[in-house]
Amino acid sequence: MAHRILFVTVSILLSVVTMETDAECRFPDFLVKLDPWVGDYKRGNQFLVAYIKETYMDIKEPRDSGQSGKYKRNCVRQVTDTKYIVKHVEPDQSPLYACMEFFQRADNIVQLKVRLFV
Repeated sequence: MAHRILFVTVSILLSVVTMETDAECRFPDFLVKLDPWVGDYKRGNQFLVAYIKETYMDIKEPRDSGQSGKYKRNCVRQVTDTKYIVKHVEPDQSPLYACMEFFQRADNIVQLKVRLFV
């Protein structure tokens, strides 16, 4: 039983290390037409602005709030045409990983589905 747990743990760690080295991960073409693509959205009572480049996104509060960046997500691996594994980084916290799925609803409307791995 201990060997099986060790094998599973090593397999998971190797998967994470492998994900970190996937340099070809780029967000969908419809998001990187503009440099950067910018979108705003509401999360609870908080308004946020997302700046999306080819391989990462910065999510911040609007400038008038006086706050700096909230978090950053780096593209780690493209899983399907619309699904991506990303590394979610917040100041003073351990990084997390998330699965993100992008749906283009119109030229300037993108729906995003996110699931954080905890």
